[in-house]
Amino acid sequence: MSHRRLNRISRRCVLVVVIGQAFVVGYLIGFAPVPFSAARISAVSGGEKTLDAMFAYSPSEGAAALAALGSEGRRHYNYLQIADLAFPLSYAAALSSAIFAWFHKRWALALACVPIVAAAFDYLENAAVFVALRTYPNPSRAALLGASAAGVVKWISFVLALVLCAGGGLYRLARVVRAQSVGEQH
Repeated sequence: MSHRRLNRISRRCVLVVVIGQAFVVGYLIGFAPVPFSAARISAVSGGEKTLDAMFAYSPSEGAAALAALGSEGRRHYNYLQIADLAFPLSYAAALSSAIFAWFHKRWALALACVPIVAAAFDYLENAAVFVALRTYPNPSRAALLGASAAGVVKWISFVLALVLCAGGGLYRLARVVRAQSVGEQH
């Protein structure tokens, strides 16, 4: 087996592991019935959303959302803030790797930075939410404004990263289909 082929196989294996790990962390934080998951927060708060799941809220809406979680929901939300330290890193690595792997061009490095921007703003949002939770029942207005602003940038960057990833997959699929059709013509 050639060195180039081995290199390509190893990159694919790493990509599969990184993406698989991102799905596992995402499942644990979002859906698993553990104390630090969004599902657990929803269960103990009567279905209320966390600030991380909201888009562009005012400080008064953010304070109302924290109040609606109840003391048990806020306690589990604190757990989520600690567990959520892993998720931005894992999705940034997975999506950046996938985008770069799909396009294989020098300019793809710039596109691969989009998930990193999303993760950076996710961390800023988490820090602001942490401050808002720590200052409850009078959550810091500045923290709530910061969490909302960072959350908007996070969501826009994250969705853009998903679109780039899906677009890259379609781009690679089209190249493979085209190469196979050219190969069949000869």
